[in-house]
Amino acid sequence: LASTPNKQGQLPIHMAAQFRASADVLRALMRAFPRGAILPSPPRDLACVLHILADRGNTFDAFRAMLEFPEGVKSLRLSETPTGLFHSTPLTVLNTQKRMHAFHSALTMLRDMRRTQSLLKKACQEAGYYDEEGMQRIESEIETAKQDDFWQKAEIMIYCEYTGEIMTEDTDVASRIVHAAAGIESCPSSILEMALLLYQERLLAPDEEGRLPLHIATLDWRKRAVTSDLLMACPEAARVPDKSGKYPFNYIIESCASSMWRRSCIGDLLCANGSVLETLKLDDRLYPYIWSKVLDEELNGCRAVYESLRAKPSLIPASL
Repeated sequence: LASTPNKQGQLPIHMAAQFRASADVLRALMRAFPRGAILPSPPRDLACVLHILADRGNTFDAFRAMLEFPEGVKSLRLSETPTGLFHSTPLTVLNTQKRMHAFHSALTMLRDMRRTQSLLKKACQEAGYYDEEGMQRIESEIETAKQDDFWQKAEIMIYCEYTGEIMTEDTDVASRIVHAAAGIESCPSSILEMALLLYQERLLAPDEEGRLPLHIATLDWRKRAVTSDLLMACPEAARVPDKSGKYPFNYIIESCASSMWRRSCIGDLLCANGSVLETLKLDDRLYPYIWSKVLDEELNGCRAVYESLRAKPSLIPASL
């Protein structure tokens, strides 16, 4: 029965999602007919179960129930056609349904908290005064923000889309959430900022291959906005190599043709790590060519060339 559609072509699991059924009901339907998670629900072409859950504002437990099955995880990459929500993935649909005022109030609060936290750390370094009560209050507020219903749904969707893994009792979403937000294609910028604010300490935490979130973002040169956000949040990440010895700059250079460099973030990455040019091991005559591409950037072009020359002045006579 779980695989039998009604006259409109909808499966029982589509109807369950539409009428906000419990997580236990969704699990039972998934066990009976797992493929139902990836089949479209007429009349909204290619609107899968997770699209419906996100659109209807179902509970976090309902989302988690779907992501305990491989078919549920696969459906995270499915998009609605233009007759639905303009090729929207389930995460994009969830983002459009959030309560804007509450979400932006939370973002503003987190920005203020992180700014205050930075000032307290600076005061501790310069004056030797540590405001333990103030720091604990900030950490408590951040932990409370992590329990927000919208964020918990977004968090597990981002994690599962990036890793391709199902949710289990042992799943540690927090350990890779920033990598995941930087790595998936469908992560909205506001949700990425939320991840950076909630898990600021993960910006310098490497994955199994020694890569930071900045490394992950630079695997695709088209993610200029994501790379810029990560650099602004943690410039020192540009100076950290992964286990293969590559820096984020190396990945940008490798991921696109030289004609596309001016549209990437190579200037920003050079500003943060001027000595990285040495790792390319190029003929010295090619460095001026790289600088010419960097100088096309309106904001940081000149500074990037300056930082690379300051880090290795010998490039000047060697390249003339």
